Amino acid sequence: INSVCSRNGSTLLLLNFLSWIKSNHPEIECHVLSATGGTLSSEFDSVCSKHYKVYEKKNLIYRSIRYVLRKSGVIKLQHRLLYDYEIAKIGRNKYDIIYNNTIFNLDLSTILKVNCSIPKMILHVHEMQNFINSVHPRFEVFVPSVDLFVAVSKSVKGGLVRNWNV
Repeated sequence: INSVCSRNGSTLLLLNFLSWIKSNHPEIECHVLSATGGTLSSEFDSVCSKHYKVYEKKNLIYRSIRYVLRKSGVIKLQHRLLYDYEIAKIGRNKYDIIYNNTIFNLDLSTILKVNCSIPKMILHVHEMQNFINSVHPRFEVFVPSVDLFVAVSKSVKGGLVRNWNV
């Protein structure tokens, strides 16, 4: 899960990681779900087998039909980015791992892990304590869903251990 396709440290790290996987382990198929667009969107297209661009706007007719279906209860918005039928479609891929590149959209990766029966979730934490608290004031709710934490520094690791017993 990629939070944004713009030029920033965490996104470039993910892009380089996926490029390395593609070059060194071509047998591994990687799909990326990007929450927000940006200048690196086409680069993600080139390094992964499937790029879910949930930020792309659908045409007006499609959005209108989806609005009516949601209001009538036929479909349900599961997360601010995805409807229940979209989550079910993602689940049909039978993924082995969710790799969430930042704490952003941790709520989405938790929903996907549960609803799509994905056995493992890896969370790459770039953020320090104060920022984690501002993005996820109840971060401890998500901790049990994460199977592996990757901290970018000793200070990030120290905060995770000290504050959430990771």
